[in-house]
This record gives sequence, structure tokens and C-alpha cells, in this order.
Amino acid sequence: MIQQPTLGELLVKLRKKKGWTQEELVEACHVSVRTIQRIESGEVTPRTSTINLLLEALDYDTEEWKEFAKKDESNHSPFKLFKTMFALDLPENQLKKSFHDAWIAGILFLLLFIVDAAMEFILAEDRLLIGEIAYVAIKVATMGAYLLFMRGFISLAILFENRVLRISSYLSIGTLALVYVSDITFMIFFPSLEEFEGIVGALAILTNGATALFYGVGLRRLQDGMGKSAKYAGIIEIIMGICLLTLIFSPFALILFAPAMILEIMILSKADELASKNLI
Repeated sequence: MIQQPTLGELLVKLRKKKGWTQEELVEACHVSVRTIQRIESGEVTPRTSTINLLLEALDYDTEEWKEFAKKDESNHSPFKLFKTMFALDLPENQLKKSFHDAWIAGILFLLLFIVDAAMEFILAEDRLLIGEIAYVAIKVATMGAYLLFMRGFISLAILFENRVLRISSYLSIGTLALVYVSDITFMIFFPSLEEFEGIVGALAILTNGATALFYGVGLRRLQDGMGKSAKYAGIIEIIMGICLLTLIFSPFALILFAPAMILEIMILSKADELASKNLI
């Protein structure tokens, strides 16, 4: 079976090759126009019988389709999943669909980040109060929510051709992943190396600072398409980056974190609304 969005793209290509509208394809195969629209947009994967009706109407050889389907299935490897998760080589309609999940994931990430910060504070007082399983579970859940959240900004960056935002979004994901992986490593395997953990923490703060500066510039470049929320979010991220790079003022970055997140969630929510109206 050909997977979406490949099937939809193939049907659009075949239909346009014949010079047909969707309504003309309906007359030829007697499949509803709504169903054809949903298949072509990649929203649904139809039954084999429906696919056969569509392909026969478009004069596409069934045997050739079977070979095409086999090749497409072979492409759905772990690397394919990786490309999907990081919005690499996705069609425009798939990029737009990521906005809805992204702003919801942003809310979840903000809540999990607060829990994670509280957990780190408790851990600093008494390591025995936090179990290893709970610690790892919170870290993994937070990383997962952040990945989905940033995937929305990667999609925005691709649609608006914002190279700075795209690169800084990837850097932000990588930086958070490295910080959390090091946290888990020290918690489970090297709990006694507190001095070394402090050095790693300082390096993480500096790295986050540089990434936040870069990310803030990218957000500001979104203001023409996404309004003042992007402008103010970018300014706050830049200020956060400067605070983190000084190390001394890094606690102020934590104070600015929540307002920045709220503005960024608003940006993705607006993008979701605009995408649903085909305005972006």
C-alpha cells in the first residue's frame, strides 16, 4: 500500500496530466469529491478498492502501481521517520498540519518544564526523594513535547523561507537533548561527580544563551507574517540569550522563559488558524 502523502501526490500528478478537475474525476470513477479531496491532501489513506477505482479512471497501470507501492513501503524506514519528525522534505500540507500539534505540545512542554525545574530543586536538596524512573520519565516526556513544539517553528521557517529560524530551531532541539541526556547520565551513573556536573551545567547555559540569541533573531524575522507576537517573542529570546551568556544574570532568563513560551504558543496557534483558512 502506498503511504500518504505519496498516494495523494501521485493522484494529483495523474489527474493534472489528464487535464481533469476533481469533479471530472468524480464523473469517471464515481468516488465522492470530498473523498478525493481528502485523499489528494493526504488526510486519509483509502481502501484498496477505492484506489483501484481512481487509478483505473486515470488510466494508470495496476501492475505499475504495485511496484510503486513496494518501493514506497521500502522508503518508510527509521530514517523516513526521522525526516518526518524533523519536518525534512515534507509537502506543504503536512507542514501546515504540524501547527496544531505544535501549540498543544508547547502548553504541555511549559507545564512539564515547571515540573522538571521543581524536580531539579528537590534533587539538589535530597537525591533520595526522586526515583530514577520518575526522573527519566519526566525528562523524556519534556524532550518529546519540546520536539513537537519546535517542529511547528521548523515548519513555519520552511514556509516563510526563514533560514535563521530553521537552523536555530534545530540547534535548540539539539541543545535541550544534550542537557537532558547529561542530566540523566549524572543522575544515574555519576551521582558523586557534582563538581564536574557544575562545569557541564555552565557550558550548557552558555550554549543555550548563544542558541537563544540566534533563535530570537529568527523569530523577529517572522513578524511580517505572524505579527507583533513574533516581534516581542524574538526580543525576549534575545534578552534571555544575553542573560545566559553573562552567567551572572542567567536567573533572569528563567523569569523571562514563561512569557516567551506563551508568546511562541500564540504564534503557533495563529499559524494553525491561518493554515486552516489557507492564508499561509
